[in-house]
Parts: sequence; structure tokens; C-alpha cells
Amino acid sequence: MKYKFLIAGGDFNETNGRLTWVSLDLNTNQFTLLKDEIVKHPNPKTAQSGKGLTGLVVDKESIWMCFSDVIISRYLHEQNFNKVIYHDDFTDLHQLEMCEKGILISNTGNESIDTLSLKDFHIEQRNFLSEELRGNRNRVCVDKDKKPHLYHISSACLNEKSELIVGFGRQNRVMNTDQWSWVSPLMKSLVHDVQMTKDYRIWWTSIDGEIYYSFKGDSKKVFDLKQHQSSVGWTRGLAITSKGILVGTTALRDSNSGYFHSRTRLDNVENRSSCITWLPFDASKPVVMMEIPDANTRKVFTIRCLNTDIKP
Repeated sequence: MKYKFLIAGGDFNETNGRLTWVSLDLNTNQFTLLKDEIVKHPNPKTAQSGKGLTGLVVDKESIWMCFSDVIISRYLHEQNFNKVIYHDDFTDLHQLEMCEKGILISNTGNESIDTLSLKDFHIEQRNFLSEELRGNRNRVCVDKDKKPHLYHISSACLNEKSELIVGFGRQNRVMNTDQWSWVSPLMKSLVHDVQMTKDYRIWWTSIDGEIYYSFKGDSKKVFDLKQHQSSVGWTRGLAITSKGILVGTTALRDSNSGYFHSRTRLDNVENRSSCITWLPFDASKPVVMMEIPDANTRKVFTIRCLNTDIKP
């Protein structure tokens, strides 16, 4: 059995995004690098150096992905964009998730969750700042972002009741904002990759390498990369299958290792390479890792399985 994965990310030294295609053979427990593709920002004048592609979703034969300030779509195996969508409030876009209305957008820099209709491409916003607080924010963007962030919304999805589940980075928690209740325990570091599988489990990662799910109100830690790696990079990117999960880690360098240490309190954080790690649910099976090309400067942001039997 083989899984094929698509990884969205970038390079600290480039304005381009990267799409990396890999396969995993469960019979041989080996990864194969299929393609490492450069994706250029549709407007180079607004492209941020080192940001790259962030969110990614797959819709049949199309993919939707985003840079920090724009959402783009194309067919899986073609390079020309079908759609390019800008919005005045798009700042530091993070995760994308499919939903009944279209695509759910974690608009991190704007402190909002936006919904993009795939019928008329209208955008609805759920703002997490009051008008007073929003008026107090910096009027000038720094690197296309109005910092500081109050919440740092890293990711979001809808559960089976269409309730909004949000990963709040600054709070190190996942929250059901419709029920106004915590989904996760208080994590030791920033949460990421909030998503729901068909069995109604809510999954998330934390940047220090922990992977959890919540089911019927109970949370369980499923994996911890620190048990498999001597030193863990910035953990982000999660694809869930029936056989296991694939999780990504971004390279640690002088520019981000200090912040990573402050949010995780992990030691030995300098100069970690970027890689992907397969964590099987069957404990008798091996954990498999692979560095991605140019691993010392690469970023992993989102991972999607193209032939999964779990994710919608």
C-alpha cells in the first residue's frame, strides 16, 4: 500500500512557495521524493521573503493554497493559476480547511476566521476583535501584518455540528467558540493544524512535537516527536490516515530558534533540519523520517494526503 502526500511550504531564503510531492510505501517503509516544485507568488511586489506557501486544501482535481496575502487555485498537475483572490484584510494567512460553504481561512494577522464561497467567491468574516480594539491596532503593516497579535489564530475547522473550532496560538489552547468551551487541555506550546476527521475526532499539533485528538470531550495525546527524535524542529503540518499520521517539522535557524525556545522551553534548538515523520498507529511498525530538499532552510506548513481513507 502506498500513500501520496502533498506538502506546502517555502524557504527562508526565497519569496517563492514550494509544493513537495512524496509517496510512502507501507510495505517497504520508504519515502520517495516525487517532485519538489517552485510556486511563484502571483504578485512579486507583495511577496514576503521567507514566508512561502502556508495553507493548502485539495478539492477533487484542484488545489487551493495561500501565501500570506493571497489565495490561489490551480489543477493538481498544472502550474497556471485558475483563480487569484486578494482581499484588503488578508494578512498572514495560515490554515485553509474545506467546509460546506467553501473554504475556511485562518486569517491570522487580521484576527479573524474568513469563509470563502466557491460559488461566487464572496468572503464572510468572523472577527475576533471588537471595533475599539481593531481601531487601536497599528495602521501600518510590518511585513504585510499588523502586529502584535492578540490571539494568533493558527488554524480552525468546523465540527460535525458546524461549530467553529479554533486554535489560539497565544493561549496554547483549542476552543469551541460556539459552545465557548475548551477542546484541548492547556498545551505547553503554541497549537497548530486543527482539523476534524470523518470519525468526528478533532486533531491538533503543538509546535514542540505533540499530537493530540479530542473525542466526545476527552483529549488524548497520541504521539510525541520528542520520543522519536533527539531534537525536534518547529512542528507544523499534519495529515491523518487510517494507518498513521504524517507530521512536518520546519528548520530552526538563528532567525526563529530564539522564539521557538521561548514558546517551548526546549533546549538544543539550533540548526535543526526540516523533515517529515511518519508515525504509525501500530506500535510494532517503524517510525519513518525523511529530510526534504534544502532541509537546512526549508519550511513545512501544511501536509495533505492525496489518497487518504480518513480525511474528507
